[in-house]
Amino acid sequence: MAAEDPATRRVQVAEHPRLLKLKEMFNSKFGSTPKFYVRAPGRVNIIACFFSCVGEHIDYCGYSVIPMAVEQDMLIAVEPVKTHTLQLANTDPLYPDFSTTANNICIDKTKPLWHNYFLCGFKGIQEHF
Repeated sequence: MAAEDPATRRVQVAEHPRLLKLKEMFNSKFGSTPKFYVRAPGRVNIIACFFSCVGEHIDYCGYSVIPMAVEQDMLIAVEPVKTHTLQLANTDPLYPDFSTTANNICIDKTKPLWHNYFLCGFKGIQEHF
């Protein structure tokens, strides 16, 4: 059975100031326009120990949790390249650029760095496929 394509929605960048800022920064930093954009909505896990029902799933700490959407999100501009290098940049200058090989991603759990959030998702996709 073939897997269904994930839901996609085309948006006009000019209509969204955050996407326009991301596109401009990407072009300035990498000298090209992103091939596509991705939005990863944020969520929090409500620990379900006080609920009479069992949580939706078990989180990485072993608690029953119920996920809840929040309005924060992550916008990602992507341009596939032929190298195996990931180049990450943040629109906020407080967070330094980061580069690593896509072949052997190591995440230092002792250092809460901004790029680890992206790397965890990327590594999960790699392990799935």
